[in-house]
Amino acid sequence: MMGPQYQPSVWFPAIRTGTGSDTFTKVLCGALVERGFRAEISWIPHYGEFLPWLVKRPVAPAWANIAHVNSWLPQRFLPTSIPVVSTVHHCVHDPALRADKGLARALYHRYWIRSVEQANLRVARLRLAVSDYTSRSTTRHLGIDNLQTIYNGIDARVFSPGDATPSVRLPHRVLVVGTWSYRKGSDLLAPIMTALGPDYQLRHTQHRDTAAKWGLKGNTHALGHIDQATLVDELRHADVLLMPSRLEGFGLAAVEAMACGTPVVATRGTSLTEIITHGQNGLLCEPNDVSGFAAAIRNLCTDQAMSRRISQAAMSTARDHFDIDRCVAEHIEAYRTLLDGQA
Repeated sequence: MMGPQYQPSVWFPAIRTGTGSDTFTKVLCGALVERGFRAEISWIPHYGEFLPWLVKRPVAPAWANIAHVNSWLPQRFLPTSIPVVSTVHHCVHDPALRADKGLARALYHRYWIRSVEQANLRVARLRLAVSDYTSRSTTRHLGIDNLQTIYNGIDARVFSPGDATPSVRLPHRVLVVGTWSYRKGSDLLAPIMTALGPDYQLRHTQHRDTAAKWGLKGNTHALGHIDQATLVDELRHADVLLMPSRLEGFGLAAVEAMACGTPVVATRGTSLTEIITHGQNGLLCEPNDVSGFAAAIRNLCTDQAMSRRISQAAMSTARDHFDIDRCVAEHIEAYRTLLDGQA
């Protein structure tokens, strides 16, 4: 039995980016505290990602014995007094994404983020990835190995089907959540909705002007920034969650939707195939296949028997494989193994 001196006390120095990595940090930190562990986040402003020397270096709390960071955190912010655990959320260095980045982003990733991640992961005493795909991609494109996969988790007490009664209504609701980018396949949304026609409405967590910039005009509803309770309500009442991403490090939005009983239509490839089995607990389409995405959405919205079958299987997958309890337990075990090796 490990003594109390080996109890993980985790400090999270994290750059606030407004993306899924923020959600990961907040959920994991909160879950640790809920289970009786000491854990705390020190937020660093977003410009610290690309101008770290202009941000005051945060000091590790005296009580902390582990620092858990995102792999994009510059080395300036990594403590030297306690061991570092680093999580890779997605690998942007895949050559398949080069054509979709634009010159400025491609140069930023190649000449800044690559060096930041390599330095970060070399310092880390424990390297984690949120999917097997992300682990393999990091090894292949950054030359960093020995990554352990711990899947993200969702709280099934929060993300659940609720008491919503399934019904056929028009327009059918197609939900898209999260940030928009070419990596996320946001350029495909307008042509997909055009192919679907007026009986389908795209509901999204961006603002109307953002949607317009990506070519969306009619049959859309901008939700803007929403809180967790509103997100759960939207998921429960959506007919489909759409994820046409070209790269997903994990696919948290897919698991959240599945836990709520909402079928997911996503891109075949990257980490999404570790979550979704085509035809069983969701539908997968080939990358960039606008007609394929439209057909999959149409099938789910018009074939109620198929939608119910996929919904039930999706809920089982989320509950059995991606529950927050499992995620936290695996992190605690990894922390304890690391501390045991330090003794």
